Amino acid sequence: MNKINPPLLKRIKVNTIAANNIELVEEWYTKWLDYKVCERGFVEQSLANSWNTPLMKNKPYLLLQPSSEEDVFIRVCKIDEVKNYKPMTSLGWNAFELIIEDVYELYEKLKESPFKIIGPPASLGGELDFIHAMQVEGQAKEILYLT
Repeated sequence: MNKINPPLLKRIKVNTIAANNIELVEEWYTKWLDYKVCERGFVEQSLANSWNTPLMKNKPYLLLQPSSEEDVFIRVCKIDEVKNYKPMTSLGWNAFELIIEDVYELYEKLKESPFKIIGPPASLGGELDFIHAMQVEGQAKEILYLT
């Protein structure tokens, strides 16, 4: 009998955004996506080591949490500006998915925001036609899949 193994990755608790202006990312996420700051600090040596980025030690960061207080977070770390960076063209996780209540309601709100809408809400179609998603680009050129 062939037993199916469950997926190893079940839930991502913290996504990280690297931004040269963490205050602006904070403003956008708190105003437009209903997040709140739950922690501020500086990247510890052990975390920088785990990322294999020793120069991140002592860089400022903030931790954002949805106002629902769900135990999922977005960490925003201060970095130097990366010249000519284009989203979705480099290695690493530069996009992530956020599960939201109503993608169409959020779309109407974000049309007035500084977020760049790169994909309006639509059904995924086929067997997943009950899932509706949209995509936006944030201040740090991070891509959000809002589902």
